[in-house]
This record gives sequence, C-alpha cells and structure tokens, in this order.
Amino acid sequence: LNKIAIVVIILLILFIYGKIVINDVDPPGKQLRIAMIQPDFDPWDKWEDGDVNSQLSIYLALSDSAVKAGAKLIVWPETAVPVYLTSGRYPDEVVRIRKFVNENKVHLLSGLPLVHFYFSKDETKTESRISRDSAYYYDSYNGAVLFSPNEDKLQEYGKRKLVPFAERSPYLHYLPFLGDWIKWGVGISNWSVWDKQTVFGFQDLNGDSIKFSAGVCYESIFPAFNSDFVKSGAQFLVVVTNDSWYGELSGPYQHKQFATFRAVENRRWIVRAANGGISCLIDPIGVTVDETQLYTRRYLVGDIYLKDDLTFYARYQDIISYISVVFSIFVFIITYIRKIQVRKLNADD
Repeated sequence: LNKIAIVVIILLILFIYGKIVINDVDPPGKQLRIAMIQPDFDPWDKWEDGDVNSQLSIYLALSDSAVKAGAKLIVWPETAVPVYLTSGRYPDEVVRIRKFVNENKVHLLSGLPLVHFYFSKDETKTESRISRDSAYYYDSYNGAVLFSPNEDKLQEYGKRKLVPFAERSPYLHYLPFLGDWIKWGVGISNWSVWDKQTVFGFQDLNGDSIKFSAGVCYESIFPAFNSDFVKSGAQFLVVVTNDSWYGELSGPYQHKQFATFRAVENRRWIVRAANGGISCLIDPIGVTVDETQLYTRRYLVGDIYLKDDLTFYARYQDIISYISVVFSIFVFIITYIRKIQVRKLNADD
C-alpha cells in the first residue's frame, strides 16, 4: 500500500504541475500570420519529371491565395523543386520567385537542394567532392532558403541530421565507395552535412526582428538539437518535410507527433509544411490548432505568437536524464555491494 501511495502521489504532483503550467502560459507576444503550402506532388514523379516552371506555377498560385488571406511569411515544403534552384543555372525561375516576394512584400521560406562550388582546393571543406571532369569541387545539401523582399542575399541552411543510407551513407568519408554502391532513384544518397545550426531572421514592416529555425524533415525528431535553435534565438520552429514516401502507413502521423513534443519542450509554436501532409500549426502546449489532410493540395494560413523565454529543458536539455543514469548506476553499485556483504556474512555463519 505504501508503494502504491507513493506512485499515486507522484502522478498527482505531475498532473497538478501540468495543469498549473497550462493555465499559466505566458500571454501572447507579437503576432505573425504564416502560410504553409502543401502541393501534394508525387515525390517519384517530381524528381523524374523535373518540370520546374509548372511546379513553381502551382506553388505561386497557392502562395498568392495565402497572401490574399494575410500571410506575411510563406513556407514551402522540403525540396520544393528538385533542382539546385539557387546555383545560377535557373535565373528565370529565381526571378519569378523574387518578383512574387517583392510585389507582395512577403517573406518566403522554401526547402531546396543547395550546392556550393569551389574552384580552389584551399576553399573546400573536409568532405567536399570533386566534379567528374575535375574542374571544380562542390558540396550539396538538403536545405532551406529564405527569400526576402528587395534583398539580393539569400539566407541558407543545410540539413545536419541526415537519414542514414537514404540521405547519406555512414562513414562515407572513410569508405567513399559506399556512395556508389548505395543509391536510390530520387534526390541524392550522399548529401553533405551543414557546418552549423542556422537561425533565420528578418524585420517585419514595423521594424521588429523575427527569428526562427527551419529544421528539415528527420531533424524534427531530435529534442536537444531543436532546443539549440531556441537557445540561439529562434522565436518559433519551422519544419519542412515531405512524408509522401510513407503512403497510407502510420509514418506521416508519427512524424507529425514528434513536432508536438518539440513544441512542449521549448514552449514554442511549430509551423510544419509538408509536401503530401501533414501540414499544421502546433501551439506551445502541444495542441494542434489547424492541420491539413494527407495527400491534398491546399494552403493553410494561421496566426502564431513569437516567444523569447527559455524553458527548463531549453536551458538544460537532457540533464535530468543524465542525473537519472548516474543515480541508477549508483543504486546498482550499492545494491551489488550489499549483496556481496550479505553473502559474506552468510558464509561466515
């Protein structure tokens, strides 16, 4: 009975604490109206087709409707178009996006493949690859780009947590032949790893600074990784993803639920834009305010609030887990020593 009572008391304390936190959520801060674009392209067809302009037309049409609904920041999903759009080889397509952004005075974040070229060995990074004709070196990333009105410079971020084998072969730097052995039909199976966590930022029409992260797909499952963005100043968290690979299985739902934990841990709004679903807005206590259905072509517009405070988890991350591990090891050692002592006493008797 005593053990049961202890368990009940602990659960009651957690329940009461949770209620207090939910009822004492900080008052809303500055509001920002955001749109998530869900184009619902078949991922296999998108990469094989490569018709960038027709895909852009769909994105821009949905984005135009979102602007009319008052959106100030528009988010396109992971690898929105299957080309290195900002590499200099698609100037007309980039002009289309810049024209839309400038005319509507909106900011546009898009998941995009990125490539950086180096024409000198001294400029390369540790894992930079060389072109087939040995004319240059390069790094390619599964990334995100922010287009801002009347700004020529693009803000970029490349994925740091890559899906093993699907996006990068493990130990590729030490075993480069794996990159040729392990390939699949879309995208790239050996993306480069971005060198730092990037927080995007811009100023709204009132001159207020707005900062956010843009985690790419799989990155949303890592707790401490996302809290590092918050510690670096992110006022809300964006997730750009695809999720159409899963078909009708449970994957899209499970992946979306990971974002709920990230919201609660950091007490931040989550903005999630997916190619085939689920695109959604999640509030700082983990409630899904609005979401799309799987495999539908639509846009979603909603209001979020910017937050600057840091939760206990954002500050200290997994310290409770580490303390628990140390405590468990300590208890194990003490228990083991006591058993040895008891056996010794029994032997003496």
